[in-house]
Amino acid sequence: MSNLKTALDNGDDDLVVKLTDSVQEIAKVARGSKTRIRSATRVFALNKSVEGDARIAKWTKRKSVESVMRGLLDVVREHEEVDRFCDLLGEKLLEGIRFSTWSWCVETLLWMRVPKALVYVLDAAEASFHGSPGTINLLARGGDINYEAERIKRYLNRWKNTDMFDQATNDWILAKLGNKFAYNSLVELCLHGSMDADNAMRAAQALSHINQWDAPWGKEGTEIVRAKLQEKENCS
Repeated sequence: MSNLKTALDNGDDDLVVKLTDSVQEIAKVARGSKTRIRSATRVFALNKSVEGDARIAKWTKRKSVESVMRGLLDVVREHEEVDRFCDLLGEKLLEGIRFSTWSWCVETLLWMRVPKALVYVLDAAEASFHGSPGTINLLARGGDINYEAERIKRYLNRWKNTDMFDQATNDWILAKLGNKFAYNSLVELCLHGSMDADNAMRAAQALSHINQWDAPWGKEGTEIVRAKLQEKENCS
């Protein structure tokens, strides 16, 4: 058991599976530790079983919900499929959860491959003050949003004349939806915007995301994106 505890503490998912395939044993060792429950959630999500999925559902009804959300987000960030938890997370989101947990839940849903996940996010955002800037930022950084394009545009307009509105993030989302004017605005901001105000860096992050350039955040990443833009312009 001590080896299993250490593996969960260290987040060594492969070792956990080698030590045991017992959901009950893993859950017992994980009990009482946010780190171990987060690790166990990853293990259960990656190794599908009725018992493992039931354990994840049970944990979302307790204080451990935060660890579960973080564990599922770990999985989806590695491009693994967790779509079977769409209704579980979506319904939890609509129930109302605290902001930190909400953010991880929304981000996980936005990386899922099922259209219903985005519907849950928009339903919750429209009914909650968490909607901006939180949801807007996550919509920009998440996966495909085109199947709810018109609803997202209406949602963005809701915040346009408020102090929560950010032009770069707004253009980021619109560019993801195929708006060429918004994309060109990001290019202009990236090439000529101020680094001190983060404007150029935010535009560079958006362009890196849209073009899948994987440039890091910051001045170095901005210079990488600028170089790629110049390269594209020279080739056209």
